[in-house]
Amino acid sequence: MTGASAYVDDASDFAKALTLGDMVRAGDYGNAMRRVSRKFGVSFATLKALNYNPPKKVDTADFVKLGLAYGKQKKAGRMPVEITPRTAIAKIVLVLADAMDGTAGALDKALGAVAAALESGADAIDSAGDASGRAGERASE
Repeated sequence: MTGASAYVDDASDFAKALTLGDMVRAGDYGNAMRRVSRKFGVSFATLKALNYNPPKKVDTADFVKLGLAYGKQKKAGRMPVEITPRTAIAKIVLVLADAMDGTAGALDKALGAVAAALESGADAIDSAGDASGRAGERASE
């Protein structure tokens, strides 16, 4: 069983990566957090806490928003930092973000892969991510 701290750590990693990815120049970290807050719908107070003093728990909606935002930005090539998620839920969120390329077929395949991975255990999440990437490639051809 994964403790709540692993989820907070994943959310903190997502928040830090998004903030670093949005920085324009040195000394722009606070303003970058404000832009990330507006862009992705997570409160500035939550981002500040995740960046400087991680809380004991994180809201599920904020966790998913941060994970999807990180996944989309990573797919677009705008992430200067590579994150390795610690939790199965974070891996699932990244699989879904990777599959969201505008085609319903790719998303359906990714959701099917995630459901299969959940049934067979958290270790299968990595292979589900590989399957969704191939599904997205086939859908775009």
